[in-house]
Amino acid sequence: MTLSSDLIPVSAQDIYLGLAAVYHKGLWPLPVVGVVVAIALWVAVFLRPSPLTDVIVEIILDLMWLGIGAVWFVLKVGPAFGWGYVGAAVFILQSTVFLAAAVFGAVSFTKPRRLFPLAAGGFIALVAAAGYPVGAWLMGRRGVEIGLVGTAAGPTALFTLGFILATTERPSPLLITLPTLWVLGAGVYLATTLGLHEELILAGGAAAGIAAWLYIYLQPGRTPTPAASEGAPPC
Repeated sequence: MTLSSDLIPVSAQDIYLGLAAVYHKGLWPLPVVGVVVAIALWVAVFLRPSPLTDVIVEIILDLMWLGIGAVWFVLKVGPAFGWGYVGAAVFILQSTVFLAAAVFGAVSFTKPRRLFPLAAGGFIALVAAAGYPVGAWLMGRRGVEIGLVGTAAGPTALFTLGFILATTERPSPLLITLPTLWVLGAGVYLATTLGLHEELILAGGAAAGIAAWLYIYLQPGRTPTPAASEGAPPC
């Protein structure tokens, strides 16, 4: 028997999913902790909005993006797929944005005063946290092959987009541009080149996020909250 007859062809999809399995297994139980922390971010902003909460949220998002960029992309994906280093640059740059926001107090997270930002952002975050894992499972992924919010690139990026849409009054393009572009670009690329069609769930969520952001940002004005209107002279 020749050596070539013993070799089993390995596809790029097999390599990528194998890397994901090794990565998630090595991080266990952090993938589950990441989901719990993501939920805690919503609870903190809704129940205890404050400058301290803003800093804590920004630092947590910074660590999520930095960890994915440094560990997943640099150590795992990059050596096998050259585009992994592009992902590393994107995620480390976005982590720097969150770190700068924490240092300079540039972002204020708050409970939404209007239904649309809450509904749109919450739905997008839910797609990232629950819709994507379910879709991946339906596509045949099992166990540690499935990425979760907090430790996997696509779900974390889409969750970040939804969270910011829901909890900031007028979401800054600086906060959502890289997450949106990554989810769209990587989602389509992974679906078309590696056959990971569950990534289109994330890309669809990002497209919905763009539409939601445009709607929020282009609103001509906001009705003053009761607290803001107290003491106003009568018309």
